[in-house]
Amino acid sequence: MLFSETEQSIDQSVSFRCSARNREGVKGFYAPALGGILLSIGFKLSIEDFALAFKRPLPLSMGFLAQYALKPALGVFVARSFGVAPMFYAGFVLMACVSSAQLSSYASFLSKGDVALSILLTSSSTIASVLFTPLLTGLLIGSIVPVDVITMSRSILQVLIKLTPGDCYKLDSKFKPVQSIC
Repeated sequence: MLFSETEQSIDQSVSFRCSARNREGVKGFYAPALGGILLSIGFKLSIEDFALAFKRPLPLSMGFLAQYALKPALGVFVARSFGVAPMFYAGFVLMACVSSAQLSSYASFLSKGDVALSILLTSSSTIASVLFTPLLTGLLIGSIVPVDVITMSRSILQVLIKLTPGDCYKLDSKFKPVQSIC
């Protein structure tokens, strides 16, 4: 036996802290890397690409409906089908109620899909999330977890404002968190 039990636990603790520190350093690169990827995709698009996407309202409407009707319904169906505990049910359904992510535009780009449509759908669903996510969350899991729809809506709006040029404005003091963990 090379190490005593105490030396092994110290070694494991140090390696855990080092790997956690490395993960924290990598997290700082995620947003700029994603921003760079999305910016490079945007360079390949033209006004005509977006005009074409707007001329076809059916795909945009279907994507929007799928985002805020089909996805939450499937989330409820899957969570009920597996009979998960209320805590996991609430988390699963909440994730189904949240709008899509920006990586969908990157996936559309890689698969030679309609990137302009993906960007329009992501943008519209993100803006609509101020209204739809709190309402759906309140309706679908409000009996399991207390949901303050107004505060959640304000919190989402605060995030959206901070993601735009409004980032210069400090709104932290005006809105309270949606749910206190402590």
